[in-house]
Amino acid sequence: MRRVLIVGAGKAGLAIASKAHDDGYAVSIVEAREEHVTEARNRLRGVTVVMGSGTEADDLETAGIRNAETVLAVTGSDEVNLVIATLAKFHFGSPHVAARVADPRNRWLFKPDMGVDAAIDDTRLMVVEAVRLLAGHL
Repeated sequence: MRRVLIVGAGKAGLAIASKAHDDGYAVSIVEAREEHVTEARNRLRGVTVVMGSGTEADDLETAGIRNAETVLAVTGSDEVNLVIATLAKFHFGSPHVAARVADPRNRWLFKPDMGVDAAIDDTRLMVVEAVRLLAGHL
C-alpha cells in the first residue's frame, strides 16, 4: 500500500488526506493544533493522526515518515513548510516531497536544494484558474 504523510490538518490538509485515503493510500497526519487533531480524528476514520510538530524529527518519526513515499507540507506557514521539506528530504531521505507556498513572494525558496520536489502555490493556481475562467467569458 502506498503511504503518504501530510503535515497540517487545516482545510487543505484534511481535504488532501480524505481524497488520498479514499484513493487507497495509507495516510498519516501530523498536526500541532489540538482542535485540528480532534477534527481530523473525528472526520477521517482509518487515518493516523499524530499531535505534534512537523518541524520535530521525533514527531515525524512517530507519524511514520520513514515509510512514507510522499510527504506533503501544507501548513499555512512557508517557514514551517520549508523546514518540514528539508527534514523530510535530507534527514529522512523521503523520495517525494511537496510543500505549500502560502505567500507567493516566497515561491523562489521552494526548490530542490531546500528539499522541495514540487511547490504547491495555491495563489498562483487561483490566478491561473481565474484568468482561464475570465478568458472564457470574453
